[in-house]
Amino acid sequence: MKMQRAAILVLALSLIVGAEAMLMGHLAGRETTSLPSSQTAVASPSVSPDEAASPAPIATMPATAIPGYTSPPAGRKSSSSSSSSSSSSSSSSASNDSNSSYDNDYYDENDYYDDDDDYETPVTAPPTEPPSSGVGSILSSDSFSSDTGVGLNLNVSWQATDLGGGRARITVSGSVSSYSLAVMSLPVSIDFAGYSTTVTGNSIDVSSGSGMTSNSLFSTSFDVDAGTEGDMIVTWTYGGSYSDVELPEVVASGYVYTS
Repeated sequence: MKMQRAAILVLALSLIVGAEAMLMGHLAGRETTSLPSSQTAVASPSVSPDEAASPAPIATMPATAIPGYTSPPAGRKSSSSSSSSSSSSSSSSASNDSNSSYDNDYYDENDYYDDDDDYETPVTAPPTEPPSSGVGSILSSDSFSSDTGVGLNLNVSWQATDLGGGRARITVSGSVSSYSLAVMSLPVSIDFAGYSTTVTGNSIDVSSGSGMTSNSLFSTSFDVDAGTEGDMIVTWTYGGSYSDVELPEVVASGYVYTS
């Protein structure tokens, strides 16, 4: 019995080994089968270490490979490139226009300030002074006042001007200094070296509590021979009282000369 089992085991092993050999032979025959004549085997190129380290080139597809696409004629850019270029050009132009506008505004502003620098501020001419000698020159001037002993007095100022030809003009003006005062227009007489004239004084109305004030009373002028001199008497016909003092007239006098 043992011999029979051993023989069967050896037979089984032989069959298994034979089957494996047949299978290996079949597989080897498939790997060595030649390619069809319409195909060509491509050998894998050898790659150097430096080439392996460099990035692989990007594959590009010819334009004709895209359905419905037609390559643009030589020397012309595609519409997409033209649009991009046009858009970029428009943007650049707009930017340049903006910068140009800014530059123009900047220079206009400078021009504005340059105009201001060139602008000359008008200067008011000083009053014309009379000549120191000859026609129109001032021969003499002075002033004098009354002394009533109360807070109401007459102040007179005068000036003699050369008229030429041996003549002089005397200009006389008077004012009243007072506290509260209310008077209507009253006559004022002027006497000087045989010359006499009467003018009407201004009305004056100064309310109480105003303090001491000075108000214009009259202004007049007359001509005399150059070199005339003497006392000038100015009389204001007041005709009333002030601070309980009767003042029928307020008189001021002083010496006047015209040389």
